[in-house]
Amino acid sequence: MSRTRIVLLAGAAVTLLNLSGCIVSGSRHVKTEGRYIGDQTLSMIEPGRTEMSWILAVMGEPTRKTVLPDSLTEVWVWDYHRVRKANTEVFLVFDGNKRTETSQSVYVEFEGDVVQRAWSDRAR
Repeated sequence: MSRTRIVLLAGAAVTLLNLSGCIVSGSRHVKTEGRYIGDQTLSMIEPGRTEMSWILAVMGEPTRKTVLPDSLTEVWVWDYHRVRKANTEVFLVFDGNKRTETSQSVYVEFEGDVVQRAWSDRAR
């Protein structure tokens, strides 16, 4: 094989490698708000026994607190929301976007300083 042909093939290979980086692209973004409370953490809460101080130490400050009109009952809520966005492009062939949202609210109801109930709602 001649020296000129080897130089041309090498140049073509370098050009193709550079073009492949421009033809296909993709990106991912994740935005998270709030605090995620897992099922295992919720399973450790014992109604009638677990105290407010333990909940605060383990789960942190809630998103919001509501005192019910009877003034003996208080409900704490932790909200969590995550949005994942993925974008893939193949130049002049394909353009795909994917968006996934996950939301969760965890509720803990107290009477005085003791948990009466705890539950969660999830939307995916």
